[in-house]
Amino acid sequence: YYASKVTSKTQWQHPMEEYYKGVVFMRKEGEQLLEEKASRSPPTPEETREMARYFGVHVAHELDLMDIAKAAVNAPLPPEWEEYEDDSGEVLFFNIITKAGVEAAGYGV
Repeated sequence: YYASKVTSKTQWQHPMEEYYKGVVFMRKEGEQLLEEKASRSPPTPEETREMARYFGVHVAHELDLMDIAKAAVNAPLPPEWEEYEDDSGEVLFFNIITKAGVEAAGYGV
């Protein structure tokens, strides 16, 4: 049982559960998928900068985080997520388990 001191929201699910599921996925199979995709289609410097900005990385001052942004350009989605594009070309993500949808928030993945 978890309670947020900030929002007073309570829940049974660990607040970082999705993060840790992502870490496990990347260790099990995601790293290989990432390497394969990056070798077929290496991210451009502009794609890397866009992803860095999306993550809130200051491109000129946080160079140590740019490798993460570069990897994220080609990062595979966790198995329960699917990527779609709407009629206007906006990228959307859909979780097939929770039925939750998320916009790509202005980043054209």
